[in-house]
Amino acid sequence: MVRPSFGDDVKAHLQQYVAKGDEALLSRLRAVGCHLGARVFNKDVFKKAAKDVGREDLSAHDLRRFAGSKNAQVATLTENMARLGHKTVDAALRYQHSQDGRDAIVAANLSANALAELAAAAEQTDTNEMTEGVASSESA
Repeated sequence: MVRPSFGDDVKAHLQQYVAKGDEALLSRLRAVGCHLGARVFNKDVFKKAAKDVGREDLSAHDLRRFAGSKNAQVATLTENMARLGHKTVDAALRYQHSQDGRDAIVAANLSANALAELAAAAEQTDTNEMTEGVASSESA
């Protein structure tokens, strides 16, 4: 599953770089019959791209750590384990850590949830009262 905010970029990549068909690979091969393994990707693709943007300090795994940490902010532990392919809680907990500013975000989300629950309860009460009012006027 890809975040909706990446949808247009993914579609553009697929149209430009991926052959048609269900068995197509997500990127063109450098050599016929050669899959893009982790070593080749890190050395030939990622390191060159990181250098081009002035971030030679990054590794491909840094992207996984970043994505895992962001996912951990919005998913349950078991959801994060499934998404990242972790078999143990210890592995998944490496991505669960406090970040500056998260307290305010958590508090805002809790408030939004509480307000939504109150609004839903009020709407249900209004619906029940309307239904009761219709039923009592029909019986009169």
